[in-house]
Amino acid sequence: MKKVKLYSNAHLEAARVLFPDRIENEEWLNNQWTTEEINACKNLESHEFIVNPTLGNWIGFNSSEHQSFLDQWLSSNSEAVNNFLSIGCGWGSIEIGLAMKHPTVNFLCVDNAPNTEMLNNVVSDLSLSNIKFRNGDLRNDYFGEYDVVYSHAVIYCIPDEGLANFFSLLGSSLNDHGTIFVSSAANISLLAKMTGSVKQMLGRSNIRRGLKMTGWMRDAHYVMQYVPSNLKICKCIPFSHYACVPLGSKSRLWRGLIGGFSKYIHPISNNSFMLIMEHSNVESKN
Repeated sequence: MKKVKLYSNAHLEAARVLFPDRIENEEWLNNQWTTEEINACKNLESHEFIVNPTLGNWIGFNSSEHQSFLDQWLSSNSEAVNNFLSIGCGWGSIEIGLAMKHPTVNFLCVDNAPNTEMLNNVVSDLSLSNIKFRNGDLRNDYFGEYDVVYSHAVIYCIPDEGLANFFSLLGSSLNDHGTIFVSSAANISLLAKMTGSVKQMLGRSNIRRGLKMTGWMRDAHYVMQYVPSNLKICKCIPFSHYACVPLGSKSRLWRGLIGGFSKYIHPISNNSFMLIMEHSNVESKN
């Protein structure tokens, strides 16, 4: 199956059930889906778990580079970390994996999805006592101050004008010597940017600029400009680059060339990244 270039590739199988008349439409696949379409896919994917929220129906244990990095970081800073706040935890795969390996760290995982607190059933099935899931929203709720504040794949849901406030809210949940980890992915195809710019200049662009469309096309350097002055960026960790061109899926050589060019010269393919931040008045420990 051809890889879809935007956010929609996360929900292809659900879309095949929900939108059988659209799934073969390349224009629909490659343009950003509406919030309603995305939510419909999410609801279908989570239906079985919501009906019967058990470990057997849980969509989890998908390891990632982000989880591996945090695992190593927590191991190296075990004496300094007692509590860990995750904002936008989704299915909690990363957080549950970390809780299993770091039993002395207490994890609070927050999301505003309907299945969030049902994940406590999975925690119970796994006999974990150091992690809890809670339905909430950082804009409306205060969860306390933590040694680590983590947010994965949330910033692409936030438009430019909301990024600075989001980072500030993360900072307000961080204790004086804590660390923030914000990770996400971007699909910044140079060719797509050039094509889109030409179409816009000609007045022929049909791109629906929803919140996720805006965020999905931002790379790490673009996001950095919205970090407020009370926070400082200690590191930006680049992760895998995935070539989004037809040849990339057929040839290891092409994947290597395109991935290398994207990583070291100009980003032309999917890339994921993690920003590590602290309060600006704290001497960096990372």
